[in-house]
Amino acid sequence: MAIKAVDRMIKKARELKKAGFNLEFLDFGGGFGPKYRADQRPFPLAEYAAYILDRVEGAKLGLKAITVEPGKYLVANAGVLLVAVAYVKKSYGNLFACVNAGTYNTVPRPAIYEEAYHEIVNASCVQSRKKVKITVAGHLCETGDVFGTERLMPLPERGQILAVLMAGAYCRSMASNFNLRPFPGEILI
Repeated sequence: MAIKAVDRMIKKARELKKAGFNLEFLDFGGGFGPKYRADQRPFPLAEYAAYILDRVEGAKLGLKAITVEPGKYLVANAGVLLVAVAYVKKSYGNLFACVNAGTYNTVPRPAIYEEAYHEIVNASCVQSRKKVKITVAGHLCETGDVFGTERLMPLPERGQILAVLMAGAYCRSMASNFNLRPFPGEILI
């Protein structure tokens, strides 16, 4: 938990001050993620900042600056990957939407981190009431090339566009030209 990290940092800063070091700043790093899932509570940023300020002021460290690194928290929702459905198939009772992109060269987090999650919506059919559970897979001929499993959405059809949300943080910077696939184009708005 971020609060425990703040407490450990303050404790270490006090020890350093007692040993004769005059710290100019403390960098509390990052670690507070964005809201990846619709049912996820957002990180309590205001409360976290207030806690840091309270602990720093109470420690009387004489700092000139306090920093945090909110990178992913700020930019994750600034990117969306749009992919086209190449085909839909049923295998062993499971539905798969195979798309024209692969995780390794676009949004590698789901292929690398077991707990990585990106909402995926059928951008071509958002109004449909009937939804199915479907796995969205890439085209890289790798078993780990999966954007998401059992995602609830209107049944995609060939040519429809799926949107992989929260693709603004650590996606392009982590991507590779795996299987000689090019990076997707980027449009800045």
